[in-house]
Amino acid sequence: MSIDLIRRIGLMILFTLVQVHILNHIHLFNVATPLVYVYFILLFPRNHQRWLSILLAFFFGLTLDSFSNTPGETAFALTLTAFLQPYVLELYLERDDSDDFSPSMANMGFVKYSTYVLLLTFVFCFTLFSLEAFSFFNWIQWLLCILGSWGVTSIMIIAIDSVRK
Repeated sequence: MSIDLIRRIGLMILFTLVQVHILNHIHLFNVATPLVYVYFILLFPRNHQRWLSILLAFFFGLTLDSFSNTPGETAFALTLTAFLQPYVLELYLERDDSDDFSPSMANMGFVKYSTYVLLLTFVFCFTLFSLEAFSFFNWIQWLLCILGSWGVTSIMIIAIDSVRK
C-alpha cells in the first residue's frame, strides 16, 4: 500500500467522524448543513488515478450513508463529484503545471481556488439535495437547502484550506 492511500483512508475516517458526530447535528436556520467531507474529493491531485478516485468516493459516500441513514444519496453525489473533479480542475490550471499538482489555495491562488471549490461544492449539494427531495413539491425548501448548505460548506472548506499547511 502506498503512503498516499493510507493518508487518504485516514482522512476519510477523520471526515466521517467529524461529519457524523458533529456536523450532521448542525442545521442553520433549518436549511443549511455543513457537508465538509466533500473537501476530501477536492484534494485529489491532477493526475490521480480516476478509477481509484471514483472508487474511494463511492465507498466514502457509502460509509457516510450508513451512518446518516440515507440510502445511497451521498454515495452517488460524491461519486459524481469525483468523476467531474479532474475536468473542473483542468479549467483552472495552466498547461505547464506539474502532473502531480495538488489543488490548494497556496498553489492556485484565492480566486481560482474559490471558484473551483464553489463549482464542485454546488454540483455536490445540488445532486445530494435533489436526490433527497426527489420531487419539486416544496421547491423553495429544496432551493434553500441547496444554497444554504452550498454557502456554509464552501466557506468552511475555504477556511480550512487557508489554515492548512
